[in-house]
Amino acid sequence: MKIARPRGDRATAVVAAAIVGALVVAAAVFGVGVSSANPRLADVGAWSVDLAYPTQSYKNANNGTTDSLIQCGPQGGCEVGKIPKGEYRSLTVICQTKGKTITDNEQGGTSDVWNRIEWNGGVAYISDTLMATPKGGLPAAPLFQCED
Repeated sequence: MKIARPRGDRATAVVAAAIVGALVVAAAVFGVGVSSANPRLADVGAWSVDLAYPTQSYKNANNGTTDSLIQCGPQGGCEVGKIPKGEYRSLTVICQTKGKTITDNEQGGTSDVWNRIEWNGGVAYISDTLMATPKGGLPAAPLFQCED
């Protein structure tokens, strides 16, 4: 069997250079094999991560004699809404934080834990004494402590 040897003429070099050039252009256009290829905006969206707190739903509690006040922050004093006495709603709790100490008049429970809740398309706070959430600490599992 006879092995063909490369001829080494100028035409072969030109054809080889053209093929390499075409491959480089294709790699730049399609991003194949080029480590410096810029990602497209659609690719970047696939990299995003949802860092939101996992939420839980609980009903308000202890409002048989008074309205449950919804506050703008965990220090109270800035009412943004209320749940009428005797009405119990399921509220989405985002996380828990410390705030003003509240004593529930109905059951006598005292706590400085507040629940950040979804309220009218935004967020608000309600004292933990007025919620049927798990008790026993900050945060009470399976809830998370607000870090922002």
